[in-house]
Amino acid sequence: MDLTGTWAAGEDGLYFLRQLGNHLWWTGVSTASPRGSHDFQLGLRWANVFAGQFEDSTARGDWADVPRGRFRNSGTVDVDIISPDLLKLRAQSGGFGTTEWRRTTLPAQPSIGERFGRVKRNDGDSMHDHLKMYKDNVVMFGTVIDGLGSSCPPNNVSRRYANFMCNEDGNFDEDEYDGDLVFHIVIDRADLDAQPDFWTNEWLNDPAQIRAKLDHDNSDQDEDEPAPRERNLVHPEVIMYGRPAGKLNCPGAVPPLLPGWMEMDGNSVLWNGHPIDGNVDVYPSGPIPVRVFNQGLPPGTRVRITGFLAIDCHGGDCEENNANKNNVELHPVYNIDVVRDPHSTPFDLTGVWACSDVGTYYVRQMGSTVWWLGMSRDRGHAFSNIFHGVLDGNQLTGSWADVPLGDIRNEGTLTLNAPSSASSTELTRTAQTGGFSGQHWTKINDEPIPPPPPG
Repeated sequence: MDLTGTWAAGEDGLYFLRQLGNHLWWTGVSTASPRGSHDFQLGLRWANVFAGQFEDSTARGDWADVPRGRFRNSGTVDVDIISPDLLKLRAQSGGFGTTEWRRTTLPAQPSIGERFGRVKRNDGDSMHDHLKMYKDNVVMFGTVIDGLGSSCPPNNVSRRYANFMCNEDGNFDEDEYDGDLVFHIVIDRADLDAQPDFWTNEWLNDPAQIRAKLDHDNSDQDEDEPAPRERNLVHPEVIMYGRPAGKLNCPGAVPPLLPGWMEMDGNSVLWNGHPIDGNVDVYPSGPIPVRVFNQGLPPGTRVRITGFLAIDCHGGDCEENNANKNNVELHPVYNIDVVRDPHSTPFDLTGVWACSDVGTYYVRQMGSTVWWLGMSRDRGHAFSNIFHGVLDGNQLTGSWADVPLGDIRNEGTLTLNAPSSASSTELTRTAQTGGFSGQHWTKINDEPIPPPPPG
């Protein structure tokens, strides 16, 4: 029998198994809703990887948590194959929690166009009414030039959805507050242009309009909408709620369709890999007026932003052919990664890495053993791969395999060079088999555990 496929582990876990002859690989990810049916992001509470072999009707191997989630356990697992659709845990070490797997299928998800058409702003319009859509799951490195601002009220005003959408408390007028967290970045254009097929694939409208705006200094701005005059300027906007409920359903008791900073768990915007879950402080008169997990984004901060690339039309003329009107936005934002100081020395390879294939790699080093879970920029739907290898001096060697969280099905071997051995923040591929596309990795976070919420 072939165990390749998607398996449910109770109500709060999914496993993506790949059988290759006598070998078995998997990644397991937590869910916030049954089978992740209403989750924008998976694996935020726990994420583990496994590599093993079959002995008769039992799969035996090693497993480890990776820093996509919050846990850091590892050990061995024996799994009995009861039937083509049922697996049961025989034995484990290291605190492995799943005891039973049942084969399943994932529910269909709405398209990005449907999400934009259904999600409502607090002025009653949809996201699509205000934004011209260009490209989803865009990843941009850049430098913050103006700090983190907000269009949400101070801490003493209720942030309930009913207040956001319907102003039930009388102090959340949409003319004053749209709930967004905002800032500007000057993007690393060379990095963007080097992304494979960035300017040719997956565009919903003409990419030349975006390119022209990035090439100019946005000198044609409205007086009431001042913006820095910079080339390669992009305006990320982090929305507060991403729900389809409108003003006729102010309680908002429906699942979100887009991530927001007041949404929870798998539907929250991520800050250094962890859901914000409403942990935002706004003190207009304070030295740091807006803070997430008690952190700001002061000018000069290096960030990596993932989100939807759009032109903001503000409900009117998009001016898409006016190159000097720079209204290019990442809106909504899905992830904000504050890039680590490149001069600090990491303890080991454990952490979050950005790759030249525009994927994110969650690496776990335990002595000389190294694991990773690699996920494409669309949260792993294009590709998700597992690596299990050994670090010997400055050389990392091992095997890898794609798992069916993503669409690609390759496998092979990898050799990487770490110039400074275990303290390296750069990895370079020196050999591969099986068609592995990534060539260079840069560490962006060490251990991305968020600080406790303020207060």
